[in-house]
Order: sequence, then structure tokens, then C-alpha cells
Amino acid sequence: MIRVRIKFTKHGPIKYLGHLDVMRYFQKAIRRAHLDVKYSEGYHPHQLLGFAQPLGVGITSDGEYLDMTLNTLPGGGLQGVLQALNDVMHEGIEVIKIMELTDTKDKAMTQVAAAAYTVRFREGHAPASGWEEALVNFCTADTINIMKRSKKGEKETDIKPMIHEVLIMDDTICLILTSGNEGGLRPELLLHAFLQSRGLEATPATLIVHRLDTYQEGVDEEGRYFEPLIPDGSKFYREDPLILYAKGS
Repeated sequence: MIRVRIKFTKHGPIKYLGHLDVMRYFQKAIRRAHLDVKYSEGYHPHQLLGFAQPLGVGITSDGEYLDMTLNTLPGGGLQGVLQALNDVMHEGIEVIKIMELTDTKDKAMTQVAAAAYTVRFREGHAPASGWEEALVNFCTADTINIMKRSKKGEKETDIKPMIHEVLIMDDTICLILTSGNEGGLRPELLLHAFLQSRGLEATPATLIVHRLDTYQEGVDEEGRYFEPLIPDGSKFYREDPLILYAKGS
């Protein structure tokens, strides 16, 4: 039994597929690729797959992750898995990395700690001039209380501890926010709260959101860090949030 993790991208019209549809998409792709995937036992066997973090409908991504369990590897080993999947993928989803998981306790969905995004306002939806400084002021407040919806209903939540980075460059907002099954912050929620604080209406058409990557958390001799779910040697350390407007960049 071999557990592997793949990293894939999601671009183009396929961004309008919901999470359950993406799951079915991969189930069919795995069958078309003739991978020796392991199935659960019982009356209704299913492929042993686990996604790291569902992506909202209409959002593109460079950093989505999926864990799956195989009985055997194809010819070519791990790269053979990657190639077999890409050979049967439709335009819009591409597997770009793969690794074997050695610790059976590691599950992508439980390892997610944060995610990075870029956000832009759609044409005609940007606030008036000066919104960059206003967003910096909004995010540097001691507390940012908003009504946050959960399975148990709505409650007032301070989202400031969920903000790790807000970097504004030209017309693009780069965000690193807490994410994961235990609760997190979606970029749309943060930006909609900002707009509403300025008396502006926010709609689903206001923002263009793109996920750059999904991170796990760790601690080493330099402190607390985040790194991609398939580590590539890059880490960033964040004890205090970085909130900055890079004027004229």
C-alpha cells in the first residue's frame, strides 16, 4: 500500500466546478489512467482519496492537493502516476508535483494551516482612490470583528488573528490567511468586510480571487513557519502579521 500526495492546478472554465464535481472528476481520471488505486471495504467501496481544502466555485488555483492510496505504482514510479493522470486530464487541471507519504498519520485535510491568495477588483468594482491605505488601516486595527457563518450559525468573530499577510502591489492584493478544517478566513470575507466598513456593497462579482498555494505549519530552531503541503525548501516565518502597501511598485 502506497500513499501519495499530488499537487494540481485549476484554471479556465473548470473553475466553475464545485468540490464534489472535482472529486468525481478525479475518480474518473484515476480509472481512465488505469492506476491501481485502493478501494475501501464494505458494501459501497470507494477510492481512498482525500482533498486538502475545498476551493470555492469560480476561484482558480496554482496549489491544490489530493492524497490517494495505491496498491502498486505503475511503470515509472511516482512520475509514472503524474504522467498517467496528465495524459487523461482535460484542459484546466494539471498535476504538477507528486510525493510519497511516509507517515500514515499525515492527511492533507488535517495538515492545512494557511493559504495564499491574490485578489483583484473586477473592472468597475474598485473603490475610490485611496482604498489601498484604507485597507492597510482596516487590517492593522487591534481587532476586526465581523459576523462569521459556521455550521452552528452566525456569530461575531475577531478575524485579526487569521491574517498573516496583506501586501498591496499596484492593483493586486496578496493575502496569506489561516485556513483548515478547524476554521479559517476566506479572502472574499475579509474584502467584503472591508468594503462594507466603507459603506460599499460587495457582491460575488466584485472580486477576482486566485489561490497561490496551501500551507502546513511547523516549528524549527528559527521559530514557527509555513511551507507548502509538498515541501519545496521554501518556508516563511510569521510571528506577527505583515501588512504593507508597496506604493509605486
